Amino acid sequence: MSLSLLQRLGPRCKTVNQVNSLLIALENRMTPAETAQIVETFRGDAMSLPFADGFAKSIAKNIEIMEAQLATAKKARAETFQRFRIAKNLMLFSNKDINKSDKKLLICFTGRAGRMNMALAPFLQHFDSHTVDVAVVVIPSRDLKIGYRRGFCNFGPDVFTSVDRLAHALSIHAYKSASTFGTSAGAIVAILATLQLRLEKAIACTPTHPNDPFWEEIYNKSLEEELIALQAYNEVSEIITIYHPLFGPDVLSADALAKIIKLRAVTVNMPKSFKGNPHMVLGYAMIYGVLDQILNATLYK
Repeated sequence: MSLSLLQRLGPRCKTVNQVNSLLIALENRMTPAETAQIVETFRGDAMSLPFADGFAKSIAKNIEIMEAQLATAKKARAETFQRFRIAKNLMLFSNKDINKSDKKLLICFTGRAGRMNMALAPFLQHFDSHTVDVAVVVIPSRDLKIGYRRGFCNFGPDVFTSVDRLAHALSIHAYKSASTFGTSAGAIVAILATLQLRLEKAIACTPTHPNDPFWEEIYNKSLEEELIALQAYNEVSEIITIYHPLFGPDVLSADALAKIIKLRAVTVNMPKSFKGNPHMVLGYAMIYGVLDQILNATLYK
């Protein structure tokens, strides 16, 4: 599907921005198998790419990066996730040959870039498609400023109604267990969803600060009060934060959360040569080959 999309839309790209937009859109939806198919189709043959000659070489470089990122999971084959559209801005990645009752569900809330700090395929490749289903919720582009605060996926007018309807849409009780994983703007809603639904875990990567004036304006109640109230009735869910210990804004946010609710903090150190944005810690963990270590210290521990 994604290969045919690339072949059909590639020739229509006339500018670098159009090319980049197409590649980002594909990266935000492609499964590991679809990515592997594109890599195999165009490996070493840049001129066969469906783009104008001026773009072909740079696109070939992007495809090399796709291959390298997929390889960070150190697996011989692409995981067998299939993509299913459940609702607007909600996709489920699942191996339908395996019963839900034999799998865990991971519900991911992306940040404003619509991804989990990285292209979707390398993220999915770090999970076993025979034991885990991955749902991905994306903030609609028109709501980038307000984020998830007024609900998501057209499931309702507020975040709490949306969370309940999300649980129904994904049939979460059919699974062995369910957890959430949020990055940046998606981290707080991951915590809220886990506490509200009494899920196994919430993994909040580089969460935003809980002192949220937008929240109070919408709900006439502070986010801090909401989190305290939800955890007071939930003694089963574990909350975990992930952040770079030397990046001030994320440290402040994680520390503020830790003063409000009970949680476990996992810090991720980068090599001295690291020059990227520490807020994108999950993506760089993938690039440096330590994403598995993070998942083992959080999701699987």
